[in-house]
Amino acid sequence: MKKIFCLAAAALALNLTLGFGQMPPMPRRPVSLPPTAPGNLPPSADSFRQRMNEIIERANPSPNPPSTLTKFNLDFPGGTPRQLVAAIEKAMGKQLNVIVSTDEKSAKAMLPPVKVSDMDLVKLFNTLRENTKKYGERNNEVISQAGFFTLDGNPSDNSLWTFSVYEKQPALTLFSLDFSGGPPELLVKAIEKATGKPLNVIIPTEGADVDLPPIKMNDVDVQRLFSALEVASIKQMKIITGSYGNGNQSYSTYTASYGFKTDGTVNDNSVWYFHANKPPQSPTVVVEKICQFYSLADYLEAGLTVDDITTVIQNGWKMAGVNPTPELKYHKETKLLMAYGEPEKMATIDNVLKVLKPKAAYSPFGPAIRPPNARTEITASQTNSADAPKAVEENSAK
Repeated sequence: MKKIFCLAAAALALNLTLGFGQMPPMPRRPVSLPPTAPGNLPPSADSFRQRMNEIIERANPSPNPPSTLTKFNLDFPGGTPRQLVAAIEKAMGKQLNVIVSTDEKSAKAMLPPVKVSDMDLVKLFNTLRENTKKYGERNNEVISQAGFFTLDGNPSDNSLWTFSVYEKQPALTLFSLDFSGGPPELLVKAIEKATGKPLNVIIPTEGADVDLPPIKMNDVDVQRLFSALEVASIKQMKIITGSYGNGNQSYSTYTASYGFKTDGTVNDNSVWYFHANKPPQSPTVVVEKICQFYSLADYLEAGLTVDDITTVIQNGWKMAGVNPTPELKYHKETKLLMAYGEPEKMATIDNVLKVLKPKAAYSPFGPAIRPPNARTEITASQTNSADAPKAVEENSAK
């Protein structure tokens, strides 16, 4: 009680001291303000606050002004993405901008039943995407998801949506391989043994006889193996496209290759097919065969036999690799050697008879004896003239 009394007394003394220490108030003179024009009135508090908000809004404009989304009720029994879009358009009474990917997984994806009320497009599509997510068992990573996606930061009824299905592909099996070479079938068996699982491969008959090189690899998957094999198989080849006689031929360059191919995303269950780009076969050149006659009378009179002469000719063809060889027949009564075959191969017979010729020259044109390379040339003016035999003798003597 004493404390309270002391505090009150102290406050009263302090109040009195301040009062006695102050100067008496001076009388105030009235201040007259100049008349204010109607347009120069100071702004009220509400208009000032409004102007400040406008300035702040201009300094920090909203990047995405809120859009108005149409509300609708939907009772969708489930189905494909296109069927869901048709149901939404019917419920909203307007058309949507939607693209459904053409791949089979997206076009034929089955969506769950949807029954909602007072719903807008953005909420529906966001919820649908979240409900279709599937996560991996190990790292909780998204392995598949389906839904409608848009690039608009603030989607509206007019936004463009795209439906797609995402599936993370599993890693391909790694294996080591030591293949000694051989046809494609043996390579497939070696891969199946190394991976411990079957490989889906189609090998056409026309490619079954291709001889693959030896392959030795470590920690490789089937996709990288087949890619490297095809690159290694590429080579440039020259093929004959035509023949013009006298050994002249035309060529063209062809790129040959072989390997395994597949369509779509590669996984351990992909179906591969073997292909071989072989060069086309060279066209068969048909060479006209002729029949040639050789007189062996002088050779036989010189002591040679028919077997002696034909043996030398046939050995010459054998050493030159001529195949097939011309046919040889001997006519005993006329002592003529008959040969039937390609003109170029007949040159061997001419060469043999030149080397074995006796004192009398051989005649490849018949029984008449003339020196080698002798030709009988009779002009048209000499044909009916009495000088024709004389012209023949003169030409033969040259």
